[in-house]
Amino acid sequence: MKRAQAESISEIYKFTCPDPLMTCREVDEYYCDRVNSVRGSDLVARLSTNYLKCRNDGTFCKYFLTGHPGVGKSTEITRLACRLEKELSFFRFSIRNELDQGSFQPFDILLFAAMSIIERTALPKIDGGAGKRPDKSLLCRLQEWFDTEERTFSESSSKSGEVGAGVGLGDDSLWKSLLGIFASTKGEMKYAHSRDTKRVEYRLKRLAPLVELVNSVMDECNRLMRKECNKEWVIVGEDFEKIGDRVLIESLFINNGAILKDWRIHQLFTIPIQLICSSKEILLPYEWKNIPDIPVYTKEHKPHSNGRQSIENLLTRRIDPGLFEEHQIERLIVASGGNIRDLFDMARSSADLAIQRDRSSEKIVSEDVDGAIREMRVKYLRRLGTSEYDEDTLTFEAKAAKLMAIYNCEPGSQIPDTALHSLLRSKAVQEFNGECWFGVHPLVVDILNSQGGFGSAASPLPGGTI
Repeated sequence: MKRAQAESISEIYKFTCPDPLMTCREVDEYYCDRVNSVRGSDLVARLSTNYLKCRNDGTFCKYFLTGHPGVGKSTEITRLACRLEKELSFFRFSIRNELDQGSFQPFDILLFAAMSIIERTALPKIDGGAGKRPDKSLLCRLQEWFDTEERTFSESSSKSGEVGAGVGLGDDSLWKSLLGIFASTKGEMKYAHSRDTKRVEYRLKRLAPLVELVNSVMDECNRLMRKECNKEWVIVGEDFEKIGDRVLIESLFINNGAILKDWRIHQLFTIPIQLICSSKEILLPYEWKNIPDIPVYTKEHKPHSNGRQSIENLLTRRIDPGLFEEHQIERLIVASGGNIRDLFDMARSSADLAIQRDRSSEKIVSEDVDGAIREMRVKYLRRLGTSEYDEDTLTFEAKAAKLMAIYNCEPGSQIPDTALHSLLRSKAVQEFNGECWFGVHPLVVDILNSQGGFGSAASPLPGGTI
């Protein structure tokens, strides 16, 4: 069957959405397995083996996943879920969509996951659940946990009287009451910046009993899933690497890492690559895996044919290559530096410029690609500067010196420091195939070539755009 792809310039935007592949059908249609050989190994295959081993041993598999922005972490998580769909059920949530990313607390993650897993376990089997509610005694314990807090902060006894009678409620009434509490609590978590400070402090003090209660919830939900579907739950927390507040990240994954370690559930969390490149990496409660970038140049600044071909295969699954003039796809691939998000961005920009140039145009030509590459190069140039929003105040001169040291593979240049962290965050420096091989992005090589003291028009540094 013919794969769905853009067959006209006006359709390109539909097939180059920056959103990750989220379904097994999308993975089957658009994923290119060749990228794994370029990255050094198929990380999903390795993770699958370990999750299955823990599933069969009765233990819990827990990993952190990291990688630079745009490498496809969420797509790889989808691949993992598809590969294990007969043995494990993946509950995925984004910290940016479900919780207040600027003020979430460790107990928010526990409560949100527990409430969500209970709701999903109770769903019919056809909808991914077990078709069974957890034991009533456990539901009463949950209601009592919320009731205790409400009694503490409410002068009225009406709420506590109602909830305190939970044991005597019928199953349906108790279930409806809890669903109402869940909805209210999730709403509070999503807008936690306005939450009462005393309530936060109170929940932090009750963290130990909450962990015990959440573990009981996970045990019961997994028991039901095993009995009814022969599956277990996996909690997947995404977009934590996109949070700018390091204090919140360290509070969850370092200071309260024991909570995740003691949590009786399979886990997978995305975390900032800067954290694993720091001295605090050894404090993480369990192992991490990195998804490296895809190279378009070798260490010697020669074309990386396998890397370029894998990216081309990925792009032409979505877009009819006949929509591009000869050599223009390769130019976009090189300018992307192997970053899929940037590649799709420039493909859309090229299409927009082609339509703007000639609404009846049937091909994207060099002029269109020139414009798209210029736009992306300006973005990279701006990231090399400084502003009040940056975590460091390094000058361009200091960054350029580090870039040239990495470009020339100077000894010690790959040891993480402030300059390297800054360049990794801006994507000016890339990391490849698990060997801690760093390279300078082709667009940044262009920028160096335009600056005095580096490359020149007469003798440019190789490894830039074409």
